[in-house]
Amino acid sequence: DDLTRDFVVVNWDQRGTGGSYAAIDPASDLTLDQAIDDTIELSDYLRTRFDEDRIYLAGLSWGSTLGVLAAQRAPDRFHAFIGNGQMVSQRETDSRLYDDMLALADRTGDADLRARMEAWGRPPYADIPYANAFVMGYYEALEEPYTPSAAYRARGEASGLDPFGVLGSEYDLVAKANVLRGLLDMFTVMYPQLREIDFRNDVPRLEVPYYLVDGTAELAARRDLAMEWFNVLDAPIKRVLSLDGAAHAPALEQYEAFHRFLVETVVSETYPKR
Repeated sequence: DDLTRDFVVVNWDQRGTGGSYAAIDPASDLTLDQAIDDTIELSDYLRTRFDEDRIYLAGLSWGSTLGVLAAQRAPDRFHAFIGNGQMVSQRETDSRLYDDMLALADRTGDADLRARMEAWGRPPYADIPYANAFVMGYYEALEEPYTPSAAYRARGEASGLDPFGVLGSEYDLVAKANVLRGLLDMFTVMYPQLREIDFRNDVPRLEVPYYLVDGTAELAARRDLAMEWFNVLDAPIKRVLSLDGAAHAPALEQYEAFHRFLVETVVSETYPKR
């Protein structure tokens, strides 16, 4: 609601998720190339509907991977790309998280945790999505301690939403079930396709301005890579907004600061004056 004071905000159930779950049949046909094309097709629809030559594209986590690749393929559609919880190399992040999990086990004397990780072995895990989901359950223990903004916490409590969005008011009962089904299918089918991507090699340049929204409490396995790529990326404009009190979703956790950044910096620098 905060952003809608200044923007038309479009949230998208990608092919194979939530309300778009039926758009993958069979699931094995889903490819990264198709997901990129879908992103561009939706962008074209929005450009036509709202009579804009270009729009802004923002991505969170996996969406930051998809968004960078869409901006690389079709830069003429976008004023800028805003990365949030920016992913750079899924294989390298997973490998670093594996080491972090072993270090956590040793630091806390948790022999069972070390044994579980060693049984799976170094990523890429053969047991997808369950090994990855197990590691995700330890993210809070691996993050730097932080406190999201009071406004964000209050808004989250008032929303009634669960961590996976199953309780979103826009979903009927079938779509609610498909949120989780889609998550499992997407993780199983799409995740392995991301293993060979490394933006440090594959995306040395973007033809659109790039803005990185950085949470200072983000997992080091992600944040260090995002900063490394940002430092070598060639783009018409590139800027980073680092936000305390935020980790993997800084644009949400510090949404008021993110809003100001969009209006005062991103739009000011990239939206054509009329």
